Formats: sequence, structure tokens, C-alpha cells
Amino acid sequence: MTQASVPDTEETQALKTGARALSAFFEARGTPVSNSVALEALAASLGLNNWRTLRAKLQAPTVAPPAPEPDVFSDGVFSVDAIYRDNDQLYGDFMNGVSALHAAILVQMDRLHDCGSATEVSILGVEDRRTKKLVLSPNYPHELDLLETRAAIEVLCKLARPHLGEPPKRGVSEAEEWDRNQLAVEFWTAVTVNPGNDPTKNKNSACVEELNDILDEMFEPLLKGDFSEPETHFVDAAGVEHEVDVLDLLRRLISLAETGLDLTALQWPGEGGVFEILQIKELLEQEPTRIQLAFDGVDVE
Repeated sequence: MTQASVPDTEETQALKTGARALSAFFEARGTPVSNSVALEALAASLGLNNWRTLRAKLQAPTVAPPAPEPDVFSDGVFSVDAIYRDNDQLYGDFMNGVSALHAAILVQMDRLHDCGSATEVSILGVEDRRTKKLVLSPNYPHELDLLETRAAIEVLCKLARPHLGEPPKRGVSEAEEWDRNQLAVEFWTAVTVNPGNDPTKNKNSACVEELNDILDEMFEPLLKGDFSEPETHFVDAAGVEHEVDVLDLLRRLISLAETGLDLTALQWPGEGGVFEILQIKELLEQEPTRIQLAFDGVDVE
């Protein structure tokens, strides 16, 4: 019984047409080449032994790629265990993040968004669900609690200052960029300075109090009238007054502070600045309007 032949694919037909054209080309120049030889030549040009091999490849049924496996970690790469501060009830959640430390910060902010300080949690441990390993394990429950906003930004100021460098000697745009970065460091240093742990000695104590209250107020909806964003002024060390964009200055401070740091490194608060940078970056991401409102119509000195 003769096996039915497999019909040519479009690619096979195209190559056969090309072989006939190739034969005609050589015949017109006095070098007759049969159609079968032209087909063998085309196969050789594609790195195959003969036309039969090439045709078999072209006639082979197309195998559909395997369907992608479902992402079993789509709800979060890290499993975070925590405990409510007010009643010692255990809490757990899945969270993504650049690191386990970041995930720990995100869980704490997520709880604050739920109902403010009434749902504050402390981190007990973080597991990487991909490796099923405990990658973050505090020695005591409050070791990874979120910091006072003022204190965290103060750490960023200390980290940022060495990366400011000297003013550029040439280039107008470079000089302007350096001036804005310098203004960012000076502005936030003035805001967060803590002379002798007495907040009343800080001329900007009202702003500091507003900043520190943001974490407790995250769950409260902002009123429509809160988005006016009036001007904020800052008098620098040279006595020059600037109208400033508070959020831009905070982004610049973060950028300088994280220079050369590995934000996936495992560092506890106060160890190297990674925790503080991640906390303030996330606060800026989630609550830019509240940060802006802390400086509503304020003159910072």
C-alpha cells in the first residue's frame, strides 16, 4: 500500500520556485543546471546535506510551545510573619519587594494603611518562598519596626553629604544640578536636625511633627481641599531664600544617599542606611501628598 504524500508547505513551494529560477538563471548564461541540482544547491546553502533533509524539516508538523507554568508566587515572593503590637496576635502576609527587608517594610506600611497605629505589627521573620528558606530573622520583635520619619531622613542626610562632592568648575547645567542637590541636603538637614533631643529647639519643629505623624495617618482619606500645594520657602545658610519643591528635594536626597549602596543587602536599622532608604523611598512612593502637606505654606529655616 502506497503511503500518501504530505502536501508541500508554502516554504517548500517557495524553495521549489526558487530552484526553477536558479536553473533558468544559469541556463541563460550557458551553464545548464537541472532543477534537482538547484534544489540540492539550495539545501547546501542552508547547511544541510541534501534536498530531502531540507524538505523533511519544512514538512515537519509545527510543535506548539509549552504553555507557561502559572506563577505560583504572583501574590508575593516573600512570606512575612509578624505580630500585632497591641494584642500579640500573629499576622502573616505574602509580599513582593527588592529584598526581604523591603518586604518587611511593605507589610508594616500595609498594616498602617489598614487602620493606622491600631494595626501596627512587628516583624518576626521573612521566608523566601522560592527557596523555602528563612532569610530574615530578627533577634527580638521590635528590631525591624519602622523608624520615626525624621530620624530616617536624618540618616539619609548623613549618607548623602559625602556624595555631593565639590562644585563643578565648568558647565552651567552641571553647576545648576549640583546647586539643586546641595539645596536638597541643606534643606532636609535643616528640617531633621535634632539639637540635644529637644524638638522645640528645631525652628522647623511643626514640619517635623507633621512628618512623624504621616505613618499614623496613612489610613485616613485625604480631603479634596488638601491638594492645594501652596509654596514652600527655604532660607539657606547664606541667607538666600528659595521657593522649593519638597518632593523633588527628597528624591534628590534619596538618590545621593543610595549612591554605591546595595539596596538588597541585609542591614538592620542604624547599621548602614539601607533600611532607612527603603523606608523613605516607600513613604515617598505611597504618601507624596502627605509629605507635601507637611510643608503647606511653611518657611523652613
